[in-house]
Amino acid sequence: MSNKKPKRNAFLELTQLLQEYEVKRETFDIKELIDMREKISLTLFYLSDPISRAYAEYEEASYNRKRNFSQLVSDLTGSVGEDGKKIGVTLANELARVKNEEFEKIEVESLRVKDRARIVLEATKQILNAISSRMSNIKPNY
Repeated sequence: MSNKKPKRNAFLELTQLLQEYEVKRETFDIKELIDMREKISLTLFYLSDPISRAYAEYEEASYNRKRNFSQLVSDLTGSVGEDGKKIGVTLANELARVKNEEFEKIEVESLRVKDRARIVLEATKQILNAISSRMSNIKPNY
């Protein structure tokens, strides 16, 4: 029997924590707020790898799209088209755009994932700041 821990889904964990905070935030005392802030911060730490992977995958997809496009243009320029004439740079660019469509789709999807990761990161930081502010307001009465 393996002692492997199940793979953690930090995005799901963060979503659950934020939902719990949203529902209970008005009733949390200072200790519960501290605990919630620590849990959210720790989960955000676990998100660092998937977030950095999303950024890297976008950079790789962008590079691959550009490299493939350049290669297509280079291969097509000067080659003979269906009409028996040499293909010029302008036509080679147009044909390369059409042939490069799959790489563009991959880049667009990776950009969507990267942007979602960035938004989650920024929103979570704002929520952590809001929790800290709420704690500051409670402390004098604690």
